[in-house]
Amino acid sequence: MKSKIAIFSILDSPGFGGGEQYLLSNLEFLSQQGFSIYLATFNHQISTNYKKQFSIINLPFRLDLIGNLRGAVKFFFQAPLAIIWVIEILSDLNKKFDQVIVYTPGFTERLVFSPFFKLLGLKIIWLEYGPVAAVFKRNFGLPKIIYFLASSFPDQVATISQHSRASLLANTSVSHNKISTIYPGTPCITDKKLKLIKKRGRTWKKNQRLGLKKLITFVGRLTVEKEVDVLLKAFAKLKQKNLQLIIIGTGPEKIIYQNLAKKLKINDRVTFTGFVSETNKTAILAVSEVFVFPSAWEMEGFGITTIEAMMAGIPIITTGAGPQQEIVIDKKTGLFFNPHHPDDLCQKINLLLLNSDLAQKLGRRGRKIALKKFEQTHMQQQTLDLIQSLCV
Repeated sequence: MKSKIAIFSILDSPGFGGGEQYLLSNLEFLSQQGFSIYLATFNHQISTNYKKQFSIINLPFRLDLIGNLRGAVKFFFQAPLAIIWVIEILSDLNKKFDQVIVYTPGFTERLVFSPFFKLLGLKIIWLEYGPVAAVFKRNFGLPKIIYFLASSFPDQVATISQHSRASLLANTSVSHNKISTIYPGTPCITDKKLKLIKKRGRTWKKNQRLGLKKLITFVGRLTVEKEVDVLLKAFAKLKQKNLQLIIIGTGPEKIIYQNLAKKLKINDRVTFTGFVSETNKTAILAVSEVFVFPSAWEMEGFGITTIEAMMAGIPIITTGAGPQQEIVIDKKTGLFFNPHHPDDLCQKINLLLLNSDLAQKLGRRGRKIALKKFEQTHMQQQTLDLIQSLCV
C-alpha cells in the first residue's frame, strides 16, 4: 500500500469460537494486503498463534458491561483507567502511521472507547455479531442506554447476518446506510481436496477404533447456550448400535456434559475430543454421517461450524433459530428440528440414518451453497472493500 495504515482491534474473549475465528481470519487477510495489524488481547492462545502476523498488545482490562451485576460494577471502576490506556496506545499509533482505522467487536470497549477514537480523529468500524436486542435486556437496560449515546460514532457497522442487522435497525438509531452484512466464510475445499480429507478422516477413525461406526458430530464451545445436553439426550434415544457421537471442542460445561453422558449410559458411545486442529476437525466432519447444531441461543450471531460442515458435504440438522435460517434451507440443504426437544432431534437424525439418498442429497446441495455463498474469499474481499472505503 502507498500509505502506512494501521488497523487496531480489541479481542477481549477468553475463548476461541466462531466470532474470534471471523475476526482473526479477516485481520490475517488484511495483514497480507499490507495493513499493519495491532491486536489488543489477553487470550494467550491467540497471542501465541498470531504474534508473527500481528503486533500483539497486552490487554490489561476486560470491561464487562453485559455480563452479571458484578461485572457491571467492576466496569465502572475500571473504565477510567482503560480510557487512559487506550488513548496512550492510539496516540502512539497516530504518530507512527498516516492513518489508523479501528475495526473491533468488543461490545463494551466499542461503546466506551468510541468517543475517544473520534477525539483522536480515527475512522471506526463496529463489528456486530449477535442481535443487540438480547444484549439490551441485561443490567436493567444500561447497555441499551450507552449504545444509544454512542451510536453516532462509528463510520460503519459490519454485521455477520441479516438477523443481526434487523435487530440493529429495530433497536438502535444506527443509520441503515452505515450497516453492511458480511457473512462469515470458510476455506474452499475442492472436490479433489475433499477426497484427500476423507481419506485422512478414515485414518482418524481407524486410530480411534471407530472404523465401522457411523459418526454424529457436533463442533463448538461447550457452554450452556450451545445446548449439547439436547444432543446427548437425543443420541441416547437412538436404537442403532453402530453409532458414535463426536463432540469437538472444549469449554466450561465439558465435565457436566461428560457426567450427563454417564448418567444416560452412553459414555462409551460418546467421544469428547477436546480441542483439535483445523485439519483434524475438517477430516472428522468429512467422514461424519450427520452434523448437528442444537443451539437456539437468542444471542447467536451466525454459527460458523454449520458452513464448515456444509463445505465438507455432510447433511445438517439445526434448530433453524435466528441466523440459521440464512444458512440452511429446511428439507433442501438440511433439516430443522424443534428447539430444546430431544425427541424431535432424535427423529430427524434417525430419518437421515435410515435414508441415505436423502442424506446425500442434502449434503450435496449444502456443499453447493457453501461454495457459492460462504467461501472465505467472499468475506475477506468484502471486508477489504469496507476498510478501503474509509482510507483517506
